[in-house]
Amino acid sequence: MRAAAPHPGPEGPVSVLTRRAEFLAAARAFRQGKPGFALQGRPRGPGEAPEGIRVGFTCSRKVGNAVARNRAKRRLRAVAREVLPGEGRAGWD
Repeated sequence: MRAAAPHPGPEGPVSVLTRRAEFLAAARAFRQGKPGFALQGRPRGPGEAPEGIRVGFTCSRKVGNAVARNRAKRRLRAVAREVLPGEGRAGWD
């Protein structure tokens, strides 16, 4: 799989979470849920790079087959590239 290039914006580039440990760290911190959607995030610690916003998407089988899950993730990535550079906070995963 090809790594996504950072998308520059006023708050810095948007990059992608790739390692399981990064997803688990976000899952242990802040959590906000709505029907059909759960948002998890964490502020990065003092030893981590504070610039930029990092996002990652997972999708359960409840969404559908692999085609439906990948379509949902593609759409969420597109929204993140458009919205987060202007509205997101740098230093968060």
